[in-house]
Amino acid sequence: MTHRTVIAADIAKTSFQCVQFTNNQQSSKNRAYSRRQFEILITRPKPMKLVMETFGGAQHCARVAKQHGHEVVLISPRFVKGFRQGQKTDANDAVAIFEASRSSNLKGLTQVLRRPVEFTAQSRQS
Repeated sequence: MTHRTVIAADIAKTSFQCVQFTNNQQSSKNRAYSRRQFEILITRPKPMKLVMETFGGAQHCARVAKQHGHEVVLISPRFVKGFRQGQKTDANDAVAIFEASRSSNLKGLTQVLRRPVEFTAQSRQS
């Protein structure tokens, strides 16, 4: 049996609430990470599935995780809302993100690695 690690992350401006699941069982505490700690978490070599709500900051995190060989799923906050239990806290949101990722009718967004657009003098004259 292979162990499938899934990390569900609720991303805010300065804190990242993450909970880790292995084979659909919670395997770590639901805890907050700083930006630097989260970068270390998503750049580790062991392949994993990273599930996050979509918003501007999630795109950057998804690109970094993809570059390190992880599978990334971005989910609409509207879809996650139906899976939240209790008050709206970062910890409850992280668990709801994981539950939403297990749903059979999930239409997650695929993350595309895009190269930054470079502007040249020639393109500005057009």
